[in-house]
Amino acid sequence: MNENTLKKNKINQFILRIDLPKDSQIDFKRLALDLQGEYERLIENIEHNVHFNVSTDEVTKRDFTNYTLVADNGIKLIMNTLGKTISFETTSYIDNSIYVDRLESIIEKINAQGIPDVMAARIGMRFINIFPCDRKENIKRILQKPNDKAIVDSLAKQDLSRSVFVEQYNCEGFYIRVQYGVVNKFYPAVISNLDITLDIDVYYGGLQRIEDWKDVIRTYNHAAFAKFKEYVEPSYINSMRNE
Repeated sequence: MNENTLKKNKINQFILRIDLPKDSQIDFKRLALDLQGEYERLIENIEHNVHFNVSTDEVTKRDFTNYTLVADNGIKLIMNTLGKTISFETTSYIDNSIYVDRLESIIEKINAQGIPDVMAARIGMRFINIFPCDRKENIKRILQKPNDKAIVDSLAKQDLSRSVFVEQYNCEGFYIRVQYGVVNKFYPAVISNLDITLDIDVYYGGLQRIEDWKDVIRTYNHAAFAKFKEYVEPSYINSMRNE
């Protein structure tokens, strides 16, 4: 197993999303049917879209079929035909093996449609970690300095219902947004739950060729874990690796 694999990680939700240009010609129905044999079940649902033209007072109604493929390992592949998005989502992320082969299959099936110059308009990868915490004194065991102190100091404020800090990084070729703090699952009530959230979002909003998707996503995954290690205490990381 890769040394970066944390068997007892605290990832509450993982999302990998590819946004396509609005004029994308990908046939989502064909793509869903071509991939169906690799998943346990295919779910179709209808999305109603109503467009009002202000200049003509004309109302246009159109229905779109969205496709969700569900795998036996808990990952979902969601294809939104109106929003032109393809996304993986799971609450049981262990490592990138959960999506790598499936991503390669998607790329293969899209290429088989014979569409020239397939592009992504945006690719994003998001890890939402939630660390159990019952006392302010334990925050320093989870997060490194000075981030732990920033949260503890904020909790001294009266009637506080949420304390979340946002930091953004401009890396070479992509961006990282990190949100950390006490989200408070009972929000908007005053904070009574001290679980720590660390939300890492790696993304880039420019055109990217389908031939580059795998390399781009691999880079994002490595960058997300590197940033994770900058925020979380090494001893806490080791505990997740060894549990």
